[in-house]
Amino acid sequence: EIVNMGFTADSARRCLKDSDGDVEVAVSMLLSEASEGVSGSPTRKAVERSETVRIMFTGFVATRQHMQMIETIGAEIVESIEEAHTATHIIVTDGATKFKRTSKLMVCICKSPNIIKLEWLEQSAKEQRVLDTTPYLLVDDKEAEKHYRFSMKETIQNGIQVRETTGGVLGGLYVYICSGVAGNDAPSTKELNLIIEAAGGKVLSSLATCKLLDPTKTIVLTSDPSTPSQLREPGVRNILKLGGKIEPISWLFDVIITQCINPVIELE
Repeated sequence: EIVNMGFTADSARRCLKDSDGDVEVAVSMLLSEASEGVSGSPTRKAVERSETVRIMFTGFVATRQHMQMIETIGAEIVESIEEAHTATHIIVTDGATKFKRTSKLMVCICKSPNIIKLEWLEQSAKEQRVLDTTPYLLVDDKEAEKHYRFSMKETIQNGIQVRETTGGVLGGLYVYICSGVAGNDAPSTKELNLIIEAAGGKVLSSLATCKLLDPTKTIVLTSDPSTPSQLREPGVRNILKLGGKIEPISWLFDVIITQCINPVIELE
């Protein structure tokens, strides 16, 4: 997974070895190397990839010039949210537009650590090669981090770790979305389902089959606050009695943007 950040396999293995297998420490070491401009460091070079680079724009609209840049470096464009989980590089700002926690972003951030600035594409096109993403990661947008209560650096680190250990931040969990949640200050049902699935969770269309599930691994998403009718939906009270959890939809957004269950955020 670390290689997918734009680091070479050799540099990733070296830092993992030096950190005794601690992914977070390894990523910090790699990021530190890039920021210090280590001479000859693999993270300063263009990365050779065996798979196609697939680029998604979110938060602003790509121009014809951007499309030409993508063609120049031999990459592909990803446009639909249905295909967002296949994106390898997610461009979230052009320097003028503010970072937005879009549905596409929430799908992509569950799958790729390459949450980057438009400058990466511009420089890659200028050099006519796919550059390492490390210098272009969006890890310095303090305004966005304060607004959404997260740290992008920690999100990237958390995402790498949970994809490796559980297949995603919601890996192994079942999620039921109550009526009245989707589309009410929240993404559509289709978008919510795609976000949950990208995070490794399994979406439940009904709680009627709860006997087949592990109730303690079931999350019931409600409005914020939950409504009496949502709590009366078939199977909800039974799941809660058996150890399931009920959470507001805002909980899901926090989990996705931090790539951490029940995150505790401490910002200066």
